[in-house]
Amino acid sequence: MTTGIVQASSSQRLLFVDIVRAYACVMMVFGHTFNDLLSESIRRTTLFAEWQHFRGLTAPTFLFVSGFAFYVATTRYWDDYLRWSPRLWRRLRRVALLLFIGYMLHLPFSNPLQIFTMPLTATQWLSWMNVDILQCVAANLLSLHILIALLRSRRRFFTYIGIAMPLLFLLSPLIWFLNGQAVSPQLWNFYIGGNFNSYFPMVPWVGFMYGGILAAHWHQSRFRARDDWHGSFFLAGLAVLAIGLPIYWLFLRLPPELKFGTLAAHSLWLRLGCVMLIFTGISALARRVRSVPWIIRLVGSETLTIYWLHLLIIYGSAWNIGLVRRFGQSLSLLEAFAVFVPMFLTLVLLVVVKDKALHWWRARRPSPAAAD
Repeated sequence: MTTGIVQASSSQRLLFVDIVRAYACVMMVFGHTFNDLLSESIRRTTLFAEWQHFRGLTAPTFLFVSGFAFYVATTRYWDDYLRWSPRLWRRLRRVALLLFIGYMLHLPFSNPLQIFTMPLTATQWLSWMNVDILQCVAANLLSLHILIALLRSRRRFFTYIGIAMPLLFLLSPLIWFLNGQAVSPQLWNFYIGGNFNSYFPMVPWVGFMYGGILAAHWHQSRFRARDDWHGSFFLAGLAVLAIGLPIYWLFLRLPPELKFGTLAAHSLWLRLGCVMLIFTGISALARRVRSVPWIIRLVGSETLTIYWLHLLIIYGSAWNIGLVRRFGQSLSLLEAFAVFVPMFLTLVLLVVVKDKALHWWRARRPSPAAAD
């Protein structure tokens, strides 16, 4: 990227997708910073409690727009993903990289070789196997490509997603209950539900990605050449909220063994409806802007890089001490802002350096024609 402005009219990627991703990225880093560093006196306020409800929409928004982007990018080259191709190989390498980074962030030892020489305690095993957003996205991508390979056609793929998404939300309490029956949890138990402290198991989080895929299919099939889709999407978001209200009431009355605090199954449809409204609102605003600074688009396309880097800074790892261990929950609002602003600017600078380095390397890499 050498120009300061990216024109909204031309791109291989839908501009508003990266804008929504950039929004989710800022909210993600902001949320982790303030949630884990603010003092206890601030955390007890009503304003903080209300903000926590709004903060709960960050991950669903990110996964929803990831599903939207996945469908748009994948259907454009559908045939390439039906066979072994360079495009599929790049996607699978990305999956492997996300899994590697995700598990390295939770590694209980500073020396990875100790995994083979020292037995893990139960606490260390649970901590290491914890499925975070990186593993969740990787597992979702891998499962989607398995579905593409099995179902082959766009129509069958979309039909499966359309059936699976509502079933995942509706059956998530039962799935978690059955998953929790495992006495000795295996790897797949950490991905199925959050019974063993996984923050982002596939159930229910893949449902938000499926929701983004459904929205992208609707957008691409009905509104690809039109610019008046926001009203329809807004009404669809309201319809999902309307569906979510009776489900909210019913799920609150489930028996105790089917209630899980970290799942919050009663609010899944409401969160999806709110995410659709946020997505539509930001997209409508983006339509009014003729050009967007390239840095916003870069942040939107590098959200996962920013995610794992900010985890290292805030929470630390086996190799470094994070801000949470250094400060604890002791900062004032002003101090938290003083941490967040330079940290986020540093993260942006790092992805800019990464982007420039990749462009420099690709420009100097000999092309196949030149090699011949």
